[in-house]
Amino acid sequence: EATPARRPHLWLQGDDQAAVGTEDVGRFVKISRNDLIEHLPEGGCGELSRDLTLIPSRTRDVGLMLRKLSVELIMQLSELQDATDGQGVPCIRKAGFLIDGHKGTGKSQVLNLLAMWARRNGWLVVMEPTPSRY
Repeated sequence: EATPARRPHLWLQGDDQAAVGTEDVGRFVKISRNDLIEHLPEGGCGELSRDLTLIPSRTRDVGLMLRKLSVELIMQLSELQDATDGQGVPCIRKAGFLIDGHKGTGKSQVLNLLAMWARRNGWLVVMEPTPSRY
């Protein structure tokens, strides 16, 4: 039997993950390993694969922290999801996002969470987790 979390307020439950807000910064998204494989079939960005091997249990859920940038991008994409032009044709007038920072600041973590969120919400995601291979 699983032991209850000592600080349950740190975890977003399944239903809470659909709509995140600024109050969720610093909380963790609980993801099963099967969901990771389903939503990141090409593998995770950064050191996610290595980090997962450090967890002794192969069945235990994984927690990924919601950083401020993750929440901001999810909120922006949520608003753009139903965006249309003047004739009602789906259209996004945003060129993209630039994620910048020093090594170890969480850029890859943001991309992993953003890709999973986008796939869960019907977006087409093209992701190359290891672009240095090219």
